[in-house]
Amino acid sequence: MTPALFAGLFFHFMLLSLIAIGGFMATLPGMYSYLVDTAGLLTPETFAKTVAFGQSLPGPNVLVAAVLGWAAAGPLGALATFGGTSIPFSLIAVLAGRYIREHIR
Repeated sequence: MTPALFAGLFFHFMLLSLIAIGGFMATLPGMYSYLVDTAGLLTPETFAKTVAFGQSLPGPNVLVAAVLGWAAAGPLGALATFGGTSIPFSLIAVLAGRYIREHIR
């Protein structure tokens, strides 16, 4: 996995996570567009099977991102896609918590 591919997966999934208001699964078309059409990392059949497998896992729907990353580029792909989906909102939650603690009482 090249650094450019890692960065592309990370930033694309980061942007998708920032627009995923109301549910992460609403961004599946964006994931499909990037992984299948743009980057050519997965075939349509592999994408569908991977999403179905990710949905069968216990836990939140965001785990589908890690499973798609694994299918597309192995363990580093899973790290890139899951990091891209979880880091932005983790930082937003920490910053919001600090703001609330300091300014709202």
